[in-house]
Amino acid sequence: MTKAQAERFQTRLNDALQHHRAGRSAEALAGYSALLPQEPRHADLLYLAGLAAQQLGKLDLALHHATGAVRANPKHAGAHLVAGLVLKQQDQPAAALASYDRAAVLQPLNPEIYYLRGNAQLELRAFVAAIADFDRALELRPAYAEALNNRGNALRDLIRYDSALQNYEKALAVRPDYLEALNNYGQTLRDLQRPAESLAFIDDALRRFPQSAALHNNRGVALQDLGRFGQALESFRTAQHLDPHLAMAHFNEGACRLLMGYYYPDGWSKYEWRWQVRSFNPKVRTFSAPPWRGDVPLEGQTILLHAEQGLGDTLQFCRFISDVAARGAKILLEAQSPLKDLLRHNFTVDALLSPGDALPPFDVHCPLASLPLALQTTLSSLAGSRPYLQAEPARKDQWRQKLGPATRKRVGLVWSGSAIPNPHRSIPFSALLPLWSADVEFISLQKQVNPLDEPALTAAPVRDFRREITDFSDTAALIDLCDLVISVDTSAAHLAGAMGKPVWVLLLHNPDWRWLLEREDNPWYPSARLIRQNRLGDWPEVVARVATELRRHFR
Repeated sequence: MTKAQAERFQTRLNDALQHHRAGRSAEALAGYSALLPQEPRHADLLYLAGLAAQQLGKLDLALHHATGAVRANPKHAGAHLVAGLVLKQQDQPAAALASYDRAAVLQPLNPEIYYLRGNAQLELRAFVAAIADFDRALELRPAYAEALNNRGNALRDLIRYDSALQNYEKALAVRPDYLEALNNYGQTLRDLQRPAESLAFIDDALRRFPQSAALHNNRGVALQDLGRFGQALESFRTAQHLDPHLAMAHFNEGACRLLMGYYYPDGWSKYEWRWQVRSFNPKVRTFSAPPWRGDVPLEGQTILLHAEQGLGDTLQFCRFISDVAARGAKILLEAQSPLKDLLRHNFTVDALLSPGDALPPFDVHCPLASLPLALQTTLSSLAGSRPYLQAEPARKDQWRQKLGPATRKRVGLVWSGSAIPNPHRSIPFSALLPLWSADVEFISLQKQVNPLDEPALTAAPVRDFRREITDFSDTAALIDLCDLVISVDTSAAHLAGAMGKPVWVLLLHNPDWRWLLEREDNPWYPSARLIRQNRLGDWPEVVARVATELRRHFR
């Protein structure tokens, strides 16, 4: 390149940089792209083109340019950063993390690199590692509001709500108008079971940001926790008006409507928005076959029914397998491995698969929790529900021998569920002490025990078989040999209800949608009796009531 050519190149590059600095990424990218034929291995030019493409959402092009810059100069930290940004946006957090690692070696004192590393760790659910990265970013830049906010998010995922709240407070001290931190602070007050404070905080934030769809959505959640359901629905609809694509507002409206008993069509159709909620546990499945929502006949068709959420959800919705089979379909059922033996015993399907198994050909598919929408399920159609799961006789015989002769009434007991999605639904085992006054034989149906519960469990009059329970066929056999099951809102409650076993379900003051409002019975499980908190978080009062009822029940 001659001197004159070099000068013209630099002038045009400066023009493109001016566009870039002014936020005109499209013009900047056009300028960089026009120069690349002259200098196709110019690392800085490739990096800038990649950055502009990333800002425009042209992710494939951005990654192409960023990797080109890395090939031209493996020590170009900016190019590694752009590659990481793109990979994270493409839902490849592990690959993004590797790019950030390379950038950190080149620029160990750059706080942004550790912040981005922490974000990738969050995506990978490596929360402790994420906190370490945010800590390093904050060492290098103490007033880093975004790092403080996302450190709070990691702590929140670790159920360390008080510490999360402190991080959001620090972020807001740096940036009082930081909308994301305001939203997170309000949500964490709700996590701490302080919905009135959450509502007051969100209302104050809305006076400053009245057009924030996220704030209106979170206001609806707080109102729902306070039992103000009509107002909650109004807030969810306001959020949707402000941002029609805010999936969480649609999903929350659906869950609220289902809680209120408004099943078909509004509740179930809004519940379908779960697939667009990033924080929702199930991942979207992509199949060449179309989804089935009850809109086409199934006679002669092969349908894949697949589990999507927790074990309890599969137990609740597998009841509809028989309804689908009655429509003349061949059924492929994909379900969690711990449930397969139980489901095989209770349903005739053409193939029973585990997640990750190779799938035979099929014509349509349907997630299990979408079956109520496809089948137009209402509270009326659930009336008269009958048991649809039974224990395997051979397993029952094995457990009858292990338990030995029954000298007293047997009560199966489950006090703890997964901390996701709600840690508050579990009861500390030590809080169950009043139950031991009942003259019954307690059988633990708990497969996993919180280490904090171990000392009290060891000392309690409870028979513990967790090491011998291999799957839900064992749990079903144990349930069948009990006279009553007492369970918090977890999979064992669904299993007992599906078997028609008398089950007392201990519920939060603000329960999951499937338990409806106020009533003691439940249309999904006619054998269930619902025992609800009278006050938010007050498990001791619930346990006292259960102890009294237990003595009365078996006297």
